[in-house]
Amino acid sequence: MSEQEAEDLVDPTGAPERRYRAAVVAAGWPDELKRIVAEPGHDWQADGAYPTDDDGLAHVVCERVQGRFAWVRNVTYAEARELGVTR
Repeated sequence: MSEQEAEDLVDPTGAPERRYRAAVVAAGWPDELKRIVAEPGHDWQADGAYPTDDDGLAHVVCERVQGRFAWVRNVTYAEARELGVTR
């Protein structure tokens, strides 16, 4: 039995949040706001949420865009629930 399976047995109501957090960590995006340099003609838009994994579970939010710079951070679990992306 994996650690995640054991945690799910002890606290089944916390399972969706733990799965979401594991996907976020695996995607490798920052929890804190970080400036990234985007390619010319990028699609980043302020206040947009973007999936960062193949399953579409983990997301980042772009808080600001200025030219080729975008400021992004991980979407929190509460924000993900509002977006309807949690399972």
